Amino acid sequence: MLLVATPVGAIDHAAEIERLKPDAAAGDAAAQYRIGILYADGRELAEAAHYFKLAADQGHHEAQSRLAMQVCNGLGVPKNAEDCIRLYKLAAEGDVTQAQVNLAARYLSGDGTPTNHAEASRLARIAADKGDPTGQLLLGICYETGAGVSKNRGEAVRLYRLAAAKGNTAAQKGLERLGEQPVASAAPQAATAAITTLTVTLRRQSGVLLVPAILNDSASANFVVDSGASDVVIPENVLQDLRKAGKFSDADFTGTQMVKIADGSIVKARTFTLRSLSVSNRVLTNIHASVAPAKATPLLGQSFLQRFASWSIDNERQLLLLKEKEMVAR
Repeated sequence: MLLVATPVGAIDHAAEIERLKPDAAAGDAAAQYRIGILYADGRELAEAAHYFKLAADQGHHEAQSRLAMQVCNGLGVPKNAEDCIRLYKLAAEGDVTQAQVNLAARYLSGDGTPTNHAEASRLARIAADKGDPTGQLLLGICYETGAGVSKNRGEAVRLYRLAAAKGNTAAQKGLERLGEQPVASAAPQAATAAITTLTVTLRRQSGVLLVPAILNDSASANFVVDSGASDVVIPENVLQDLRKAGKFSDADFTGTQMVKIADGSIVKARTFTLRSLSVSNRVLTNIHASVAPAKATPLLGQSFLQRFASWSIDNERQLLLLKEKEMVAR
């Protein structure tokens, strides 16, 4: 009798596929996706694409992302740029990080679709905020080149450093391109990135120290740090400046709440999500904010301060010191 040696992994894959097929045939999207993964692992790409499509058509976002990857590159299926972008969009809207970075890269370079730098930077920021090194790299490129955002060398360097610390070689090259020292990559187990402190030079006005900031890459305002305020508070006149610049619309409002303004009074205020707030070279995104009456004092409340591990004001040197939260690569 002739015995043929078969890799144990292949036996396990085949058995698992057979076990899952009845559920997949009954329309179970999770089973269809899992079979797709098993076929892809075995390099049976046409079969993988078949099962990914079954799950993708039912709205399975991970399956949409995996199918997009095959469709974009003609792996096991005909190459189709339009379907590639369609699938990546669906998966990105479903919060699949890989789809967000892949779509951002295509919008940035115009690969298979017209360039869309605003959308590239938006998607890269979502992924970067989740700690994804590719998202951090792509958003760093956006800040270095001014693609979809205002050029900001300091923010590009910060993002490149985060990505490089996780082993992203393209981010290391970005640092070299900007004349910065390379970053030691994280160890394979777990590594803690260096904790840094952002130093913001304050402006003194009428005896009060103010934090200069840029809102939504357009309007500027000088803020008072107020840990007693729950939100960032924006005066109505500044909001109108954002509206005139096309950086704010009524769709940005999220509701109403009672807020304390700088004079201590409590007012009912409309709330909204501030797309970005830049202090020094640091850009924070998607910050909960409230609208105060026109000419009120802008406040940096807890929705800003809690983005940092700690904060303090050096009165003598007129500095705001913001300690970045510890980031762990796993």
